[in-house]
Amino acid sequence: MVNGDYNKEVLSEEGFIVELSNEGELKKHNPNFYNPQRISLKCVSPGCEKMTKATYGTCGKHPKLSDYPLHTKDWLGRTIPPEKSREDCKTFALPHSQISGLLIDWIANDSEKGKKVDLFVKDILKEFHGKIPNASLMQEINLGKKVKSAIGPEDSIEISRKLLEKHFSLKEYGKVRLEGGKFKGIEMKNIPLRVVLLNLILAFVCEESNRGDSFSAKQAGLEPRYANMFMPLAIYLLRREGATDKEAKMSVRG
Repeated sequence: MVNGDYNKEVLSEEGFIVELSNEGELKKHNPNFYNPQRISLKCVSPGCEKMTKATYGTCGKHPKLSDYPLHTKDWLGRTIPPEKSREDCKTFALPHSQISGLLIDWIANDSEKGKKVDLFVKDILKEFHGKIPNASLMQEINLGKKVKSAIGPEDSIEISRKLLEKHFSLKEYGKVRLEGGKFKGIEMKNIPLRVVLLNLILAFVCEESNRGDSFSAKQAGLEPRYANMFMPLAIYLLRREGATDKEAKMSVRG
């Protein structure tokens, strides 16, 4: 482990490998609760010397998300297709919209398939929402910190595998392939359905960790301001209701 780098295989099927990694290169701003006790401390916005008692740790001049410090790590679900290496795909995560698009195409007008994926999505929320720590805290857990009630990287992998097998077992769905396509310049044809479904889980988990504050809010007995597990959820639900990829993206952006 170099500087706490984390790269662990979650699934390997038909030459495709899916990993959970903290080596993303797009660290997000960390808006989590810096001052739940509301004591007087220096504003956490980089370079600011003003004192504040605000729960979020920023003074009145720094209320924007962009005013907060960056997380120490960027977590992602990495997909490595056949004949590619980790180095080739180091920061490659299937985009939320394309994950949903592949699943919507597979469901088509088949109500049974739709019900199965919908139940799968509900189970992901049940298992992870409000239990995934922010990206910086996730890294501290990776380095050995014990955090009560938090689902760290190792637990995330174990739960993800169990969810996948529970709803889409290898025995029943191991041979199901989706057409695939080109994603961020990487060609991926005949993707196993289970690889795409696992990407959906990791999209929820990593979005909650990198952008959300639900776990911190829950621990502090406060209301979250950011609950970004719902971004990939919203894209999926909008596509299920007939929205195009463009319409779903525009709606999520607000």
